[in-house]
Amino acid sequence: MSDTEIAVRPRAYVNDPAGKSLTLTYASGMIAVLPHSFLRVYSPMVKLPITDEEMLSAESASIVDIEEIGDDGILLTFADGLRGLCLWTYFFELAKRHQVLVPIFLKQLAAIKEKKNG
Repeated sequence: MSDTEIAVRPRAYVNDPAGKSLTLTYASGMIAVLPHSFLRVYSPMVKLPITDEEMLSAESASIVDIEEIGDDGILLTFADGLRGLCLWTYFFELAKRHQVLVPIFLKQLAAIKEKKNG
């Protein structure tokens, strides 16, 4: 494995089904906590743009299985049956920007809920 591959691959990852989050820990000390709902909406296997209803349904998303696929990444399986390969490079980019991206996502979700509830 090259130095670049080592840098983008997390040292550890932990799926927390109860907390509905995936925590990635990198050798650099960076830690990213990614909500399942965020990953369900912004995973590479989802066609964008998504509708408000799809955003709302993602709120209950849960990752039920994770399978490592060689050194490239992991195969995520969500409770609703969506499955797809997420490369370590993709997770690394999310991890670097999660402190900005996740709050934006949560604000978007809250605004959609508020609009729907009137």
